[in-house]
Amino acid sequence: MEKLGVSANKSLTVPFPEVPEEFLPSFVRGVIDGDGWVQKTGYVMNVTSGSLLFSEGLLSVYQSWNLRSEITKFSISHLG
Repeated sequence: MEKLGVSANKSLTVPFPEVPEEFLPSFVRGVIDGDGWVQKTGYVMNVTSGSLLFSEGLLSVYQSWNLRSEITKFSISHLG
């Protein structure tokens, strides 16, 4: 599978893709629809990802849009 470009633990290592600027809002909306939620109170949105690389790319997009944003890290042992 690795010869075909499939890597082990992909969900932990997938980078944020290069998305053309005109499609970036739609891509981010898809990420939120698939892996995120908006809290009932206030304007707080959460996205869950196992990949720090992906999270850092998404954070960069939010910051470029002047959105207040941060990454919160949890380990599996922390959640158990």
